[in-house]
Amino acid sequence: MSQDSSTAADSVDPSVERRASVADPVAIEPFTVAVDEAVLSDLRDRIERTRWADGVGGAGWESGADPDYLRSLLAYWAREFDWRKQERRLNRFAHHLAHVDGMRVHFVHERGKGPDPLPIVLTHGFPSSFVEHLELLPLLTDPAAHGGRAEDAFDVVVTSLPGYGFSDPLPGPVLETTVADMCAG
Repeated sequence: MSQDSSTAADSVDPSVERRASVADPVAIEPFTVAVDEAVLSDLRDRIERTRWADGVGGAGWESGADPDYLRSLLAYWAREFDWRKQERRLNRFAHHLAHVDGMRVHFVHERGKGPDPLPIVLTHGFPSSFVEHLELLPLLTDPAAHGGRAEDAFDVVVTSLPGYGFSDPLPGPVLETTVADMCAG
């Protein structure tokens, strides 16, 4: 993963980017989704070299993941999936990294198009990612463009849980309260 602020920074409100200080230990920087080609090539190579175990004849999903389905899925990932197209899709949004207690936490921040947008935070569950909320962003940030009222707009922050998306993993076990405690400060 590489960081290049050229795309995200172009759409970022200048007040969003800030540097950490003693009084405010959180630094926020623009982030662009840009996975190095070497990483993608390595992934494709590892997929192609997969050594498949023999499946239980005719069991399908009864004895775990269906081997034929997995072979088909991985063949798609190795030969057809267009990661660069997905990067372009993801980079339509304003991505950021917040540095909290020495850990990078990824989030998307889209400002509402209304007279007084209400802030809202969307957090994904397990197992999932921030991507599941991206289709909601235009509806929440610009309701007037979708048949709603401009005064119902939200400023939306979509977070990536630690260890997901582009956030760093937590250094220890994740308990039910770990992420909540981290967000509360």
